[in-house]
Amino acid sequence: MIANIFDTETTGLIDNPARRIDIQPECISIAIIKVNLLNGNIIDEYYNVFKPSKRISEEITRITGFTNEMLVNKPSIEAHLDEIINRLIDCKLIIGQNISFDMGIVEFECKRYNRNIKWPSKINIVQHAIFLKGYRLKLNDLHMELFGSNFENAHNALEDAKATAKIATEMYRKGLL
Repeated sequence: MIANIFDTETTGLIDNPARRIDIQPECISIAIIKVNLLNGNIIDEYYNVFKPSKRISEEITRITGFTNEMLVNKPSIEAHLDEIINRLIDCKLIIGQNISFDMGIVEFECKRYNRNIKWPSKINIVQHAIFLKGYRLKLNDLHMELFGSNFENAHNALEDAKATAKIATEMYRKGLL
């Protein structure tokens, strides 16, 4: 089974999705990893960083490690949005650690730039794994539960996507996915 694993880093959290698009958070980083869940082999990996239209806060810098200075010469997501959409929809399944949030961010970017996306089936991996402890684990806690170790650089889209791919592969291998 082939799936796309994806994660985003953003300028903030979604407060209310019904609010105006100009005050919604923007994507500053996205990773999309196409993985064979049978063996964990990564088929394709996409990662990019974008300059948002507004400055990012110190809190976002603390969480993601991105600074305004790091993003100033990066491209706008608009130039990459068609490729991102095509990568996200080229499998029948997408998996993420907080998939509804990440899908919402991509949908905001589509709305900003007059694009559409028709999502494939989705799995929220941490929600799907509630049965392990009886409550929703954070991604690093789920990694610890399955592998006995943390992973480095949480809140980095690429590292989070890689960890999610590893977790999804293990859960698939064990018949839990």
